[in-house]
Amino acid sequence: MIGTSLSHFNITAKLGEGGMGKVYLAEDSKLGREVAIKVLPEAFTMDPDRLARFKREAEVLASLNHQNIAGIHEIGHENNSHFLVLELVPGETLAELLARGPIPVEEALKYALEIARALEAAHARGVIHRDLKPQNVKITPSGAVKLLDFGLAKVFTAHPEPPVGEATEALTADAQLTATGTILGTAAYMSPEQIRGESVDQRTDIWAFGSVLFEMLAGKRPFGRGSTPDTLAAILKEEVDLTALPSGITASVQTLVRRCLRKPTDRRLHHIADARIELEEALENIDLPDIPGDVEVIPGATAPDDVVQPGWRLLVKVVVGMVLLAALTAAIWYLAPNHKEAGTIDRSIAVLPFETLGQKEATVFTKGIHGDMLTRLSKVADLRVTSRTSVMQFQGSDTPLPEIARELRVTWILRGEVQVVGDQVQVNARLVNGRQDRQVWAESYRRKLTAENLFEIQGELTREIVDQLAGQLSPDEEQAVGQAPTADLDAYRLYVQGRALVEQRTEDELRRAVEYFQQAIDRDSGYALAWAGLSDALALQGFYNYAQLEAVLPEALEAARRAQRLDPDLAEAHASLGIVHSLRRDGPTAVRELRLSVKLNPSYAEAYAWLGWLEDLLGHPEKALVPAKRSVELNPLAPAYRVFLAEAYLANGAYESALGEAKRARQLQSDYALAHYMEGLVLFHLNQLEEADAALGRALSLALPQGTPARSEIQAALALTHAAAGDRAAARKLLAQIDATAEPFAAGLVYAGLGEIDEALDRFDSVREWGFGSSSQVRYFYPEVLGPLRMHPRFEDILRQVNRSWGK
Repeated sequence: MIGTSLSHFNITAKLGEGGMGKVYLAEDSKLGREVAIKVLPEAFTMDPDRLARFKREAEVLASLNHQNIAGIHEIGHENNSHFLVLELVPGETLAELLARGPIPVEEALKYALEIARALEAAHARGVIHRDLKPQNVKITPSGAVKLLDFGLAKVFTAHPEPPVGEATEALTADAQLTATGTILGTAAYMSPEQIRGESVDQRTDIWAFGSVLFEMLAGKRPFGRGSTPDTLAAILKEEVDLTALPSGITASVQTLVRRCLRKPTDRRLHHIADARIELEEALENIDLPDIPGDVEVIPGATAPDDVVQPGWRLLVKVVVGMVLLAALTAAIWYLAPNHKEAGTIDRSIAVLPFETLGQKEATVFTKGIHGDMLTRLSKVADLRVTSRTSVMQFQGSDTPLPEIARELRVTWILRGEVQVVGDQVQVNARLVNGRQDRQVWAESYRRKLTAENLFEIQGELTREIVDQLAGQLSPDEEQAVGQAPTADLDAYRLYVQGRALVEQRTEDELRRAVEYFQQAIDRDSGYALAWAGLSDALALQGFYNYAQLEAVLPEALEAARRAQRLDPDLAEAHASLGIVHSLRRDGPTAVRELRLSVKLNPSYAEAYAWLGWLEDLLGHPEKALVPAKRSVELNPLAPAYRVFLAEAYLANGAYESALGEAKRARQLQSDYALAHYMEGLVLFHLNQLEEADAALGRALSLALPQGTPARSEIQAALALTHAAAGDRAAARKLLAQIDATAEPFAAGLVYAGLGEIDEALDRFDSVREWGFGSSSQVRYFYPEVLGPLRMHPRFEDILRQVNRSWGK
């Protein structure tokens, strides 16, 4: 072939050869560029059915446009030769890289992440690769990853066609090249269902992906054996040896490899997007220290080994010494005969609502002590404290403790009572192993009823619990748990009452909360928590449209700043600032404040929820998942947090995970319109149109409270569902209702679903201020509906408008 031409492509060299054809370097005489030409085997060209299917699939592949997929320029036919014209990718293959040994962990995870992104793009268009292996992954000189060779690619559907001997076909084609080891290389990455000649779907690619990830980390194939039959037998019968993976990888990456390499397809990872998310989180959590800049060069040194970095080496020695000392201390403690039962326990704890004994007037102090204990324990980094919202449902409940522990996903439970007699207060507390229903510690505290004594009791309680759970307070934590936020008992009482009202979120309660916080501030103007409470009550009035947002935000902002000035390390103050800046649509500032809040209080679920939501709105869906997951972990019974997490999963393309969270939110609160709406959105993305129609209809039927997504956006989702199902008349009827409300974004969505792209873009252009729902939707949702718009040159201007709306 060298020296000949196919169409306007002049073949200049041979690049490689495989079972699916030979690949040549060629020059495109029309465009003056180099390309790769893949000439298909003659056996394929003699099979009309196979050739027709290949052409049909090549057309689908040509529609793939992704930075991690080598492009297909065209398909050609000349002189009985059928060929593909492919993007020429410089660099070396992953196989060539692996020939030099295992790849460093961080580098391997980065390559795997880009491979996952490529597969995700292909799977989203219904295309599976079926021949993923290191030889088909190219690493460019800049370090980018390109997935090559979709020669065995197949279009899949939700109901795969019966098998047609595809695995046998691939093995037969490769059998001619046994001497060069090609078949062994391909066989090593085949899924069990491929080997058995069964029908395949995207989970076959996920198996191969797991095999490649394993090989990059371990430096060897997971099922590689001395011969092809032995390799195939190992894939079918043996389990992957995870001990071969390097010790430096996280448990989540090990779990990912295991889930990718499960033999039954129903137990294997279903969606490559879930793998992509895990890898993104793993890379985010890799915390490599900076190399100090004080590099001393020894005179006469000529090699890198002669470079001395005293600061770096000292740091390594110190870290190693600290690790060894910590390990030795833990071993001595654990082996000691009187070590506490905590051992290497899970330090997750729920503080159940305390009970009031005696006079009802003491109830306010009971609530205050319960809330303060949650706050103080939350400031201890070693503890995971379930939020107040989740524990309040168990107030006065006779639910068995093991059941409570299971539902809240904790090991430890703190219970207590408060009694006021005259000028004396008594607090009883008990720490229980909830899973075993076994009390491990109890104490009673009786003091004169003063603010100072109340806070002193709480500090002592916190220290005792940390000690019982084998934890240790840092100096900063010791100071935080021992703080007395106010010396005025009445100011404390007013603050507690205000916080209880804020939790109700109704118009009257928020108005009264403002009054209580203001009275507390009047008694003690240095009470930082009261200023933060005032900020939250004002901001939420605007958020729920109980007051004009523009009218309350200046005062809310000043109150939050006052709280922060009084106590710069108060997590609640920084969360209040984050909420206010969120409502002012100053996204970057809000994110900064919320991040600081969760750093100061690692168990502050509200701050995590707002942070995850904002990261999503600002165009960082992968970053949104971490705080969104954390908020649900801390407050598993809050339906709103489940909806936020579902939205984050949806934005990341993890549709099944999103559906699970949306359903859980709906189960937690059946009349929660937002939960039904999110469930309907996810079902639409899964192409389960009948179920989506029902869920969205339920969302519309509920009386939507102020502050939930605009009714027009739910109508738009329902209209898109009708259009996708072929009922354009019903879609247009809903469009008319939306148009009557002058909601341009919702109307634009429907126009896009009806294929009227210019009209949709015009509507999006007319959006004056991108809100909480529209910002996420235009960025991530409805890939099939908004795909044509996102490819349009005008769409970049729309994204700039969204970014400007959020201060970017």
